Amino acid sequence: MRGRVTSVLLFLFLLLLSTPAFPQCSWTPRESAQFRTTALDVAVEGTLVWLATSYGLQLLEQDRIAGAIALPGATRIVRPDGRGFAYVGSGSVIYVVRRDGNALSIVRSVDAGANVNDIELVGSYLFAATANGILHFDVFD
Repeated sequence: MRGRVTSVLLFLFLLLLSTPAFPQCSWTPRESAQFRTTALDVAVEGTLVWLATSYGLQLLEQDRIAGAIALPGATRIVRPDGRGFAYVGSGSVIYVVRRDGNALSIVRSVDAGANVNDIELVGSYLFAATANGILHFDVFD
């Protein structure tokens, strides 16, 4: 029994010696974001870059993530309209996302009935290519 107590005390003593009392450098977080991102689509609007990922939507400005929003389904396509809105295809849903400064918020969502493969804006019309065919929307409705 005495040998076990001695070996446990020796183990604890060696454990205390192996950890430094003071760290060599201080760690401070700089950015809180996803570690890895799979970019499925990129759209440029002035100095902003809209990035559709499998996780959702990110807004990049210069060399940092200015805003992000999680969307259900695999976000495969993004089309900004130049007026602070972006039309996003995620799974079988088309989302209208508004940019207010660096904050992103969902304004509206429309079920497309099948996976959204592509979105195109022509004037005030939105065309969505889905697995079931092409859908046509008026963006002002």
